Amino acid sequence: MGLIKVETKLNNHYSVRQLWQSFYLNILIIVIFGVVFAGGAYVYAGHKNSLTFDAQRSFFIYRDVNSKFSSSAIQGNIAMMDTYSDLLTDHSVTNRINEKMQNVKGYTYNQQSLPGQLSYVVTPGTTFIKAHAEANSAAVAKKMANTAVDVAAKELPKYIGMDVAIKKLAPAQDNAVAVNNSISKKKFVAFGFALGAVLGAFVMFTYDLFANKKLKTRKEKE
Repeated sequence: MGLIKVETKLNNHYSVRQLWQSFYLNILIIVIFGVVFAGGAYVYAGHKNSLTFDAQRSFFIYRDVNSKFSSSAIQGNIAMMDTYSDLLTDHSVTNRINEKMQNVKGYTYNQQSLPGQLSYVVTPGTTFIKAHAEANSAAVAKKMANTAVDVAAKELPKYIGMDVAIKKLAPAQDNAVAVNNSISKKKFVAFGFALGAVLGAFVMFTYDLFANKKLKTRKEKE
């Protein structure tokens, strides 16, 4: 009887030790997963952090002095300004801009990505449109804005007709405004660590589940 009690105590002590070892191993794996994912999130956030430069140039639509159309037609143009602005985002127009930008140093966009870098804002109640161009360098943004207005001056009259003309205002300046598109590294690192920890916990839970099932099957066979 004494030997059985001693053996039982040793077995119980061994089980408790195994339990703590498993607990520490699980914590270690979870932390490792968390650190790895946090590191990945830090690298990703650093890659995404960048400065985007915004250049602007305005133009407006006006009537030819010898036009036979009345002032009511001008009011009609004002009412159609949003439509004209949308026409400038058409692929036939942006493709022209892209073609003219191909030889510009630092230009990295194409027919698919360029439309996302351009936008046109109408001044309410007027025929003024401001072209905005965003790029990864001030020089490229400036060239894009100027090119967009040059193309608009040629393309819009084709759509509008009625003896209209485009008056281009001052070219985009060299000091294009920098827009900070940086994302929070702390938030990404925290999110990465949490995601890694959850994944690590899931992996260890699955491992323990199958390990215990395998151990139970072995004992039943014995």
